[in-house]
Amino acid sequence: MTPTRTGARAALTSLAAALMLGTAASPAVSAEDSEALRGGASFNSARAIQPGTLEGDLIVGDLYFYKIHLKAGQSLTVTAATTLPAGYDIGDKPDHLGVRIYNPARQPDQCKADHDKAAIYKHLQSSRKGGNVTADCSAGTLQDRDKPTNMSGTYYIQAGITSKNPGRGTVLPLKLTIKTGTGVTPEPAEPFKPGTPNVPITDTDSKQPASKAKDETPDTVPAASASKPISWIVLAAAALSATALMLALFAILEQRRGSRFR
Repeated sequence: MTPTRTGARAALTSLAAALMLGTAASPAVSAEDSEALRGGASFNSARAIQPGTLEGDLIVGDLYFYKIHLKAGQSLTVTAATTLPAGYDIGDKPDHLGVRIYNPARQPDQCKADHDKAAIYKHLQSSRKGGNVTADCSAGTLQDRDKPTNMSGTYYIQAGITSKNPGRGTVLPLKLTIKTGTGVTPEPAEPFKPGTPNVPITDTDSKQPASKAKDETPDTVPAASASKPISWIVLAAAALSATALMLALFAILEQRRGSRFR
């Protein structure tokens, strides 16, 4: 074998080894890995998350859905943060980074006002130079005097930037911070008693004691009992009238009989 062929073969072997070492040191990132931190597009496709910090890409104009399991009485606090690049075009209408929390019935919970930096239009100057925008929402927290989380189950989180401006479609970094803990204690539910008739109680019945209602004498006399004395008087008057009429007829007959014998 000539020295030229031997040198070429050695060079190819060295190049292959170098490529293998480079591949092992820097593994390729698949498309699946790049999408791993992105939320779902609806309730049904919401991504399951745990308390902690979640970071990924946010496309302006899209709303991402996440879901987390809570027990009744737990609190949930979600903070979303993004960074605007220098020269970001906010357009004529303000872009807004928002966060919402939905209960297991998929009804939105009443959140407090978002963070002061939630609206991008408030930071026009910083958006031209680049700046941070933050929004937050909570449910069942004592600090915000939220209503208690009465239902156990899956709660949904919606985060994103609503936009119809030229910046729609821009990819921004998204950072979600999810915290859970002991929250406002829900009110205990009324015990269920099987076999108890469900009879509605009116205001009059609830205000008047039963014993008093039984002992009180009604102010008016029922129509049936009031009509009894009147009926006896009418019958007696009719009987007297009939007797008087019979006596008158008897007297007339006697007079006629006497006139015949004269």
